[in-house]
Amino acid sequence: MVEATEKKLRDTRSSLQQQSGKKEAEYQQLIANINRSSTENITKLKEEKEQLRQALEQKLSQTIIALTSEKEGVEAGAREREKKLLAARDAMILQHDEALLRAENDKQQALLMAHQEHQAILERLEESNRALDIEQNKLERMRRDAQARADQDRNTANQLKDELASMKARLEEAKQFGYQKGVGASDAIDSLVDDIVKKLNDRRKVVGLFLDLSAAFDGWIMDHSILLNKLEHYGVRGQALEIFKSYLENRYQFIELKFEENGKEKICKSDIVKVTRGVPQGSILGPIFLSHLPTI
Repeated sequence: MVEATEKKLRDTRSSLQQQSGKKEAEYQQLIANINRSSTENITKLKEEKEQLRQALEQKLSQTIIALTSEKEGVEAGAREREKKLLAARDAMILQHDEALLRAENDKQQALLMAHQEHQAILERLEESNRALDIEQNKLERMRRDAQARADQDRNTANQLKDELASMKARLEEAKQFGYQKGVGASDAIDSLVDDIVKKLNDRRKVVGLFLDLSAAFDGWIMDHSILLNKLEHYGVRGQALEIFKSYLENRYQFIELKFEENGKEKICKSDIVKVTRGVPQGSILGPIFLSHLPTI
C-alpha cells in the first residue's frame, strides 16, 4: 500500500515536473514571444516616432515658411500703412500749419479791421460829440430865445390885460351898457333919464343925439387885417397876437331859410362865405374892438 502510494507520488511528481517543464518552456516561449513582440513594437514605435518627427519637422518647416512669408507680408503691409500714416500725418501737419497760418492771417486782418472800426467809431463819436455840442448850443440858444419870447409874451399878455382893464374902465366911464355883465337896456334908460333930470335941475339945456351904425358888427367898418396890424403896431405880438388871429380868422357864415311850400317844410341855404370883416355878435371882445377901434 505504501509502495503504491510512493509510486503514485513519484508518478505524480514526475508528471508535475513534466508539466512544470512544459509550463516553463511555454513561459520561456511566451517571454521570448513577448520580447520579440516588444522589440518589434519598439522598433515599429521608433520608426513611427521617426516618421512622426520627420513629418512634424516638415510641417513645422512649412509652417515656419508660411509664417515667415505671412510675417513678411504683414510687415510689408505694416510698412505700407506706416508710409500712408506718415504721409497722412505730414498732410495733416501741413494742413494744420496752413490752418494756423490762415488763422493768424485772419486774426491779423480781424485786428486790423477792429482797429479801423475802432478808429471809425472814435471819429464818429467825436463827430457826434461835436454835433451834440452844436445841438446843445442851438438848444441853449433856442431855450434862451424861447425864454425871451415867453417873457415878451408874458409882458405882452400883461400889457393886454392892462389894456383890457383900461378899456373896461373906459367902457364903464362911457356908460357902455351893451354886452356888459350886470347891466342892460333899462340901466341905459335910467342913466339917460338921470342925466337929463340933473341937467334940467341945473337949468341947463339938454340935447339928445342918437346914432345907429347899420350892420356895425357885420363888419363894414372893421377889417380883420387892419385890426391885427393896429394890434401889432401897439405891441400885441407873439402868442397874444396869434390868439387874436385865431379868434378872428377862418370864420365862415351862411344864411338858412326855412319855409313851407305846398304843406311841406323846406330849407334854403346860401353859399358858405368866409368872414373877413366884423366880429362875432354876442362875444365879449366884439364890443371892445368895435367901440375902441380908433384908440387901438
